[in-house]
Amino acid sequence: MKKNIALVTGGFSGEAVISYKSAITIDKNLDREKFNVYKIDISPEGWYYETENGKIEIDKNDFSLATGNRKIYLMLFLLACTERQARMGSCRDILIHLKFLTPAAMRQLQL
Repeated sequence: MKKNIALVTGGFSGEAVISYKSAITIDKNLDREKFNVYKIDISPEGWYYETENGKIEIDKNDFSLATGNRKIYLMLFLLACTERQARMGSCRDILIHLKFLTPAAMRQLQL
């Protein structure tokens, strides 16, 4: 069974451009026979998965997305972000929200 993975890209600053470019490289190298890849765009407007039919908002409660009558749970996260985003911006916010970055870890990393 293929794993559903989120390729998280974007951001809240001008560095989002770098994140988008990194995501293209990462995306080209993911094995589609092993993974269902969902590119998630994080921007000031929200967290979205973009399809040919429009944007689908990510449910931040469980990091899932609803398509039609099914809910897709994303199990693995690849963050295409810059060092600044990881320390101060959108990627840090994602890690905190998903409880991957605890307050103790934040203190240790001086975030």
